Amino acid sequence: MDAQTLSREQIVEEWIKALQIGDYNQGKGLLRSDNGFCCLGVLCDVVQKHGIGRWKKVKRLDCYEFIIEGENYFSFLPEKVAQLVGLASRVGVYDSSSLAADNDIKRLSFEEIAEIILSHPKGMFVAKQPKAEIK
Repeated sequence: MDAQTLSREQIVEEWIKALQIGDYNQGKGLLRSDNGFCCLGVLCDVVQKHGIGRWKKVKRLDCYEFIIEGENYFSFLPEKVAQLVGLASRVGVYDSSSLAADNDIKRLSFEEIAEIILSHPKGMFVAKQPKAEIK
């Protein structure tokens, strides 16, 4: 199944499961480094497995950039990926924090972050979202 046939809810469900199962080492400050992933980098990896975007190693920084539609991202979630899952912002802002801050500053575990996403806190997801067009 590719991302074009998956619903927003199915992609979010895969992201939550990926955070819960423990297959990813948790990192901070970058979507993906040699040491691990940010929670938002896990989302990029989930959509990449469905044919959207790709990872490329950036040797001088010991990290990876996520490339989508010719644009490169290594610290912030691409807008297209945020739109695909209905996130209201590229850092996962919600009523009292953001997913990026929960991961990088508060150092919450992926399981704790998955629980936050599952709770759909106020402001994290947009109510109605036009379908993101990914080329």
